[in-house]
Amino acid sequence: MAPCRNFSFDTNARDLDSVDRLLQGVRQNLLAGSLDAPCRTCPDKPRASIAELASSLAQSGYDDRNIMLDDVRDVISADTVTPPAELTYRVAHTRDASEFRVSGLITTFDFVPLIEKYDQAGERRILDWGCGSGRLSLPLAQRHPEWQLSGCDIDREAVEWCQQNIPGDFRVIEPVPPTSFDRHQFTTVIAYSVMTHLSREMQEEWMRELHGLLVDDGVVILTTMGEAAARRHGLDRGLRARGILDERLDATLDEIAPVGYYRSTFQSRQYTERAWRKYFDVLEYIDAGAFHYQDIVVLRKRSRPRGLWRRFWRN
Repeated sequence: MAPCRNFSFDTNARDLDSVDRLLQGVRQNLLAGSLDAPCRTCPDKPRASIAELASSLAQSGYDDRNIMLDDVRDVISADTVTPPAELTYRVAHTRDASEFRVSGLITTFDFVPLIEKYDQAGERRILDWGCGSGRLSLPLAQRHPEWQLSGCDIDREAVEWCQQNIPGDFRVIEPVPPTSFDRHQFTTVIAYSVMTHLSREMQEEWMRELHGLLVDDGVVILTTMGEAAARRHGLDRGLRARGILDERLDATLDEIAPVGYYRSTFQSRQYTERAWRKYFDVLEYIDAGAFHYQDIVVLRKRSRPRGLWRRFWRN
């Protein structure tokens, strides 16, 4: 656990009091213009001046306490329903109930501000595409009951758990589109670590389907494994050369997905923006924005796809 991807420390992430003190110290140093050693040599350029940062922290209430850590404490201590360990492992690679709940909560910290920023519909209708056993849907339903929530996944057992435990419309889908949802039903589609498991051809199929599921000007917020993730696995040179690496198979869903379907896919920002602009405008691209690992991509629906793809259009 660290305040950013270039900052590491030895504090046990489960010792939230120690983490709280460390983050307060980092924040105070930033606001005072007295940077810690890792920050002084950071390869990432700041996105705001110190004055802008101070103003933003004051407006959000983060200037004197770590509100997000308060939420994490609540999630850990709460007697909240959690999927069986085997279901949590399939989506979060953990069988620990607290880790599963916290991972979902932290993902909402990344996704909810983007939903609120870009989905200006008076009645938000959200589809959690690839919902699994509700890692993201569960905290969204608890924290935003005013949103109309739906979810879908190829994992029947996981979807059945969601149907029994999370308010909303959860459906089993096939590995290839279409889904049973109505055309133009949703204002936003979210997908955490779904494209990261699809081949380039299957990404193309699902992008076309998501376009059809969205209202005009609808939004898609999803993640990819980009250059930061590739660097962790020693794949950054190959990714820069090829743009997308989608040959590696992932055995996590061997008993659920068709043979050869579930991948471990890395793709560069350049590839992603070029390929997905057939159907969507790219509104925002956040490198390593999710857990300092996966990139977050925010898209808005085009009224019609570009170029030769029009002839294959299915609405």
